[in-house]
Amino acid sequence: MLALKRGYGISDMDALVFSLIQFAAAIVISYVMGMLSEETGPKPLLMLFYSLLFVLCLFWIFAPAEFSWAYVVWPFIIVGGASMGIGVATTQYFLVTIPDKERVAASLSIYVISGVVTGLVGIFVGGSILKYLDTLHLVPLDTFKIYFLVVLIILIIGLVPVYILDRYTSWELKAVLGLAFAP
Repeated sequence: MLALKRGYGISDMDALVFSLIQFAAAIVISYVMGMLSEETGPKPLLMLFYSLLFVLCLFWIFAPAEFSWAYVVWPFIIVGGASMGIGVATTQYFLVTIPDKERVAASLSIYVISGVVTGLVGIFVGGSILKYLDTLHLVPLDTFKIYFLVVLIILIIGLVPVYILDRYTSWELKAVLGLAFAP
């Protein structure tokens, strides 16, 4: 949202529309995940939706200098779908791996710790990158293009732990991707 507001200078009302688009994408993906997750297992879906974050970064890296609804709507559709898909897939993976009697304590711990870590990383790492880029006095959109390039590099490194997760009874990723082309 910050890239949209500062990069293109759109109004709060227009920004709200993009938030609603992101929310709608999350709802659609939650419905799709309900159909797929029991069949495919959590790992390939987690890999798929995590990989969508790469696409999100690429959309911002190659964003046009002039605002275009037709272009800028896609990053919000992607982030809405990816965030919901990642959330559902990690929850399913969690439910498969944690013994029944430990789920409540483990889920509270996981949600608190992941929320705190995510918030701190966002504040300190993301904030530090943006603060540094502001000192370079770049055009606002260029600031976010560089920011998303750095985020893309971090995401690529973060793919390693996702990749090494146990598969349990998951489908292969290529089989899940094949559903998109031959449902």
